[in-house]
Amino acid sequence: MSVAAVATVSRAGQEYCQVWFESLRQVLEQIRSEPFILQSLNPDEGDPYSRPEAGMWVRFSAEKRLRGELALFVSKSDALSLAGILMCEPPDPAVEFDDVHADAAAELLRQAAGSAATALGIKLGGEVGLVFQANDRPQWTPAVHVAMRCGSAQVSPVSVHLFLSPELASAIKPDAEESEILPRDQSRTTNSLRQDSPNAANLRFLRDVELEVYLRLGGRQLLVRDILDLGRGGVVELDQQLQDPVELLVGQRVVARGQLVIVDGNYGLRVTEIAAREERLESVGR
Repeated sequence: MSVAAVATVSRAGQEYCQVWFESLRQVLEQIRSEPFILQSLNPDEGDPYSRPEAGMWVRFSAEKRLRGELALFVSKSDALSLAGILMCEPPDPAVEFDDVHADAAAELLRQAAGSAATALGIKLGGEVGLVFQANDRPQWTPAVHVAMRCGSAQVSPVSVHLFLSPELASAIKPDAEESEILPRDQSRTTNSLRQDSPNAANLRFLRDVELEVYLRLGGRQLLVRDILDLGRGGVVELDQQLQDPVELLVGQRVVARGQLVIVDGNYGLRVTEIAAREERLESVGR
């Protein structure tokens, strides 16, 4: 998939935008239960900065591993389509775009933001927060402008414009010699592993090895007599609060943290923080 972007956009900037659009595609596929396809779009086509009243804006601020702002723009007709997808309503040309549809479209984009934050956190090796700010046009001049269409066999393509602030574009721009969106210190560590460690060169042979992973909700030390006194209906209080992140362990080492979720009736973990690559490699060898 190619990303249509202005010539000044770095590879890291393109990868960042690609993660966003892939997250949006995945959210649409989950809601509709059908495959969606991304298509490149000339960013200058229907440039919203010249017609801000023609559609809907949604702004997010990046926090923790990244800093800055991003903004999304969709036309009113495309926002109406997004709202219809979320609310499971069939397309109706006679329906007028109103606040209800605006809220629904914004909620769908917020879901995409949550998915993108998780994917970016994994890619960057650190927790990324994407916090909804407002439904208005940003006051800053965009440093990056990328646009794509997303549609399916049953849903007409929806055009989405993505803008990055200068601060965010600078935060994700790696050194010239780096080839992926990685923190500078982690990228250098990864490169040294590739060049200096013979074990790292053989890592590809271990990629298909199955490992047991565990979720740790918390812990508690009990006296033997307390364990013997346990009975049905008893409660063991853990040392973590409900809002605390759940830990993912491999080989007794914490490799990630996140939020406990339920997927198709099964427990799952939405990753919000992940250990550095070398720490994860150490957990495999334990």
